[in-house]
Amino acid sequence: MDEELLYKIVEKARKYDQLAKLNRDFEVHCSFCGKSQSSVKKIITRDDQNSVAICNECIELCNEIIEDEKEEKETTT
Repeated sequence: MDEELLYKIVEKARKYDQLAKLNRDFEVHCSFCGKSQSSVKKIITRDDQNSVAICNECIELCNEIIEDEKEEKETTT
């Protein structure tokens, strides 16, 4: 293999790795469980800076907790 061609391949691989890292750095994560937006169905953010976010799985869990508490209150009254 030509040394120049090998050098070009290595440089492209480095650029790809840098882009992949950059993409991971900008991926939004759930503020509650820490899962990335690519590992859940939906993620909702508070603002354009994505400083606060919650995923669909945490929302489902919160809904279950609220429903359980509501049922507990109904059975005790």
